[in-house]
Amino acid sequence: MTYDLSKLSSGTSVLALNVEAVSGGGRRLWAVAGNRLYKLDNSATRWKSVTNPCNGGLMVLARAGQKLLAGGTTGICRSTYGGVSWTRNGLSIAWPSSPAGTWWNYDGEKLRVSDISFDPSNSARVWLTVYDASWQTASAKGGVYRSTDGGLSWRQITGFGTAQNFQRNFVRTIAVSPTNPNTIVAGRSEALVAGGYRV
Repeated sequence: MTYDLSKLSSGTSVLALNVEAVSGGGRRLWAVAGNRLYKLDNSATRWKSVTNPCNGGLMVLARAGQKLLAGGTTGICRSTYGGVSWTRNGLSIAWPSSPAGTWWNYDGEKLRVSDISFDPSNSARVWLTVYDASWQTASAKGGVYRSTDGGLSWRQITGFGTAQNFQRNFVRTIAVSPTNPNTIVAGRSEALVAGGYRV
């Protein structure tokens, strides 16, 4: 069955999807589309818009049980109640209203939360990446951040990406090993040194 989001999201791309198992063997779908958050409850055929203080700039979504984190060009927002209520949390960055100072001057290159990953063995531990296309110099904002309280507060990993020409501004993705949560892998896109790196 096709669950059409295009009318709600004005035909824009679906940027993130998540499937949640619910009691009784059902499922709930979560989606980020048109930079907003939507959900499709079990047995429903229509998507519903989810009120979220980060709506308008959302690009990524992660879930661990009842904890959900959603982020993008408007920062990071958190729910601990299965998406019923949301708060903006803990990432102390001034989020610009326009992509000033970026390399490519369009919406896809704004300063933003570019990925989120929960530790599969402990949902209090979360990692995220902030992408900053101010490519000429190493960004004070871009790079890898870690939370040990489920996304309530965040600390930048300043020792990451210190090698010459690494430019942590361009870190876009992050993943936690399911067998060893102390192994974190980050991917980046700056042309000269693009690839995956172990944090």
